[in-house]
Amino acid sequence: MSLQEMQQYGQAEHSPLEGTEQKTYSQNSTRASSITNQSHELLLRWSTKIITFLNNLTMEQTTGKTKKKAAMPYSAFAKPKALAFFFRKSYGFLLAGGQSEIGFITKKIVDQETGQTRWSAPYFMKGHGVSLGFTLGKLQSGLCLALMNDEALEHSLQSNIKFGSKFRFLIDMDGAYIRPVMLDSTALEDNVIQDGHGGLIAKYFRMHAMMADITLDWARVVPHTFLNKSVYGSKLTGEEILSGDVAPPNEFSGVIDLLNRLSMYGDTKSVQKKARLEQKRKPSPFN
Repeated sequence: MSLQEMQQYGQAEHSPLEGTEQKTYSQNSTRASSITNQSHELLLRWSTKIITFLNNLTMEQTTGKTKKKAAMPYSAFAKPKALAFFFRKSYGFLLAGGQSEIGFITKKIVDQETGQTRWSAPYFMKGHGVSLGFTLGKLQSGLCLALMNDEALEHSLQSNIKFGSKFRFLIDMDGAYIRPVMLDSTALEDNVIQDGHGGLIAKYFRMHAMMADITLDWARVVPHTFLNKSVYGSKLTGEEILSGDVAPPNEFSGVIDLLNRLSMYGDTKSVQKKARLEQKRKPSPFN
């Protein structure tokens, strides 16, 4: 995205991936209270990691003379009801392996009068899992799930347990040396899935792995009760945190501001694309 493009649709002279902006909330909004030093440090590290991840996810990648399209286009921020982000680590040694993840969900809030959108305070999640079978290596991934309808959002807020099997060989053997493999969602033919509860989800990711496994897996994702309570000062429900009346923690203001910028740019790109398609459908005056 060039500076010229940003100026053409009326944004400030910064790209969506630059700068931060503090959002204002109504006086009756629930403000985050003081949090523990442990949670404060975690949120600061996590905020930096998410901004870097979003930067890499939405930027075109150039390798030599080859330019690869972004793993997540800007237009993907225009359509979902909510976004879920997860960072996962998987590891294995011979007959057993494990998985840990931490993430959050944020909901798109639409102003009924102006039509402007913003993203809610984050509702934090965590997960863990075990694998049984042959497994060897390590995998790290960043994942963004675009939750396209209310069913997908409702299911994502609940505790989820998954059973399944895996057969993976994620090693780069092209050359004289064995190296980790780098993958992202551009490798998928169709990144939209249905969760079995009527929810539609678009999946975007970046993965760094050096792993081979044939395993049976068990995994569980649950709300991060301790972190949510530490950040918001009381045991609010996921629906209340995502309502738009709860202010995000100060440590996450840069993340929410970046999502707002990306969403605004994505809305503009979608409108421009629709206008081009409508223009093509119009009959030529020369026919």
